[in-house]
Amino acid sequence: MTGNQQTSIAATRDSVAALFRTARCMPEDKLTWKPADTARSAFEILQECAQSAKWFIPMLSGGKSPEWNFEAVMAERAQWTTLDEVEKVCLANCESLYEAIAAVTPEGQEEEVDIPFKEGWKEKKRNIMWFQYWNTVYHTGQVNYIQTLYGDREMH
Repeated sequence: MTGNQQTSIAATRDSVAALFRTARCMPEDKLTWKPADTARSAFEILQECAQSAKWFIPMLSGGKSPEWNFEAVMAERAQWTTLDEVEKVCLANCESLYEAIAAVTPEGQEEEVDIPFKEGWKEKKRNIMWFQYWNTVYHTGQVNYIQTLYGDREMH
């Protein structure tokens, strides 16, 4: 396994832990609170992060993007109704992602894959290895922002 693979796995583990540590500092009623009609709650953000790890596996292992079906994505998320469930799913999906990351050959890291989230977006596998890390760090910031909106100014 290359240094990029080792570091992306370690950093992703840390970012997932930070995301759930931050969320567990929220009062239960604020976990599902939406600061605006068009916003998502922290819980909905956590559901995405739990699910997203498995989006990147086919990109790394098969070199192709998963089919994107928004209704199916949302239906799957609706099954997870507690913070413990969401964290369990996230950790399991991340373990599968870590296996996929570890399996990419050094040469394979330079292969480009179409990314389904934006037309025309291609990315090298060496960068896709970092997508779950990026997603969880980004969303930890969103959860932190939601916390400030209801008055929590503590660092978690």
